Amino acid sequence: MGPLQESGDRLDIESANRWLRAASLDQTTPLTANDPVLSALADASEGSFLRFARLAAAAIEDAADRGVSALDDASREAALAQALAE
Repeated sequence: MGPLQESGDRLDIESANRWLRAASLDQTTPLTANDPVLSALADASEGSFLRFARLAAAAIEDAADRGVSALDDASREAALAQALAE
């Protein structure tokens, strides 16, 4: 059973960390919800796991597109801007 089935749409850090681990490439250190950018996005998700997942994915994609190896303020801002546009 995946994190969303276990928690409904309610965001909890344990489920978020399981989702992040499952989404990580083999032989990489998985991100955690304790990452400062992901923590800020969790706060912005208003308790919704789905919203957190969309924000986290947008931040990760932004960082990858820019070729940076870590999430930063620019990736956080890009994710939040994308969410506002939806």
